Amino acid sequence: MEVFVEGRNCEISEVTSSYIQKKVGKLSRRLRSIDMVKVEITSEPTREADKRFVAQVTASVRDTLLRTEQRAADLYTAINSSVDAMEGQVERYKGRRYDTKRRVNRSKKEVLASKEIPTTLVRTKRFPVQSMSPEEAASQMELLGHQFFLFANADSGELNVVYLRKDGNYGLIQPVLD
Repeated sequence: MEVFVEGRNCEISEVTSSYIQKKVGKLSRRLRSIDMVKVEITSEPTREADKRFVAQVTASVRDTLLRTEQRAADLYTAINSSVDAMEGQVERYKGRRYDTKRRVNRSKKEVLASKEIPTTLVRTKRFPVQSMSPEEAASQMELLGHQFFLFANADSGELNVVYLRKDGNYGLIQPVLD
């Protein structure tokens, strides 16, 4: 398992880097198929002191991404809570892998209703689009904790989007070119 440590707006010392390597290394005990883990540490100048440090951990497991992000006043607290959350993600991934019929109850309706739609484009992301079935895409979307997921449909080869509907079910968007 490869571990990459990156600092944004802060310098990561060797002691901190080795601490992160040690904490993240314990994830491979829970799931041996983790290929790569990327840890991003960000220091944000906020008014709330308890949210100053952000630790984001992204793990790649057989073309599946698991991601957590935690905020804390102390760097090590942010790292510990983010790795603990990642352990939960790994356990959830293992449960999904072995028991595909299990469905997790969600209360995301309130979260979706409370969010405001931004009026300006504030971020652009680029990522590789993988070929998979709509069911695999829905599982990947749930593991990432997103409301939608872009993928290449393995059957048609077209770009499709799986999304979470307000009623808790999934929807599939398939483009039709005129």
